[in-house]
Amino acid sequence: MSLKLETIEYVVFDEADRLYEMGFAEQINDIISRLPEVRQTLLFSATLPRLLINFARAGLNNPVLIRLDVEHILSENLKLAFFKCNSEDRLPLLFHLLQNVINSREQSVIFVATSHHVEYLQSVLDLAGFSVTYCYSSLDPAARKINIAKFQTKQVIKVFLQ
Repeated sequence: MSLKLETIEYVVFDEADRLYEMGFAEQINDIISRLPEVRQTLLFSATLPRLLINFARAGLNNPVLIRLDVEHILSENLKLAFFKCNSEDRLPLLFHLLQNVINSREQSVIFVATSHHVEYLQSVLDLAGFSVTYCYSSLDPAARKINIAKFQTKQVIKVFLQ
């Protein structure tokens, strides 16, 4: 590695748990060993696997854990639901929920597995007359910003995320 890292002040590892799951522990440790002692390292993770805890204890000075506990940060107005159904019933169930259960002016965030699913659902629901947009990690940053802004400003009321 020929990168000069001595002026780095902040290091951010987003989805740190996934980096470890994918086998990048050695590379992460190598990068950290080349960084200056005085720096701030941030690890973001939706889960906290033992490997990540061990890394934080061994590789970071005075690590601080900040948890976003669901019961303390979610609005009382937020409704959360999970439905288990056969794959062939998913689209009809989604249509039913959007047409008959969810108020047509309520905003909704719908999570799906892949960017292909995101684009497919956006196309199908757009054709059905629903006001939707989408966002996923490999989407062009400008398009991602525009699409999220549409949702935030209520120009659209449904958003698909991957």
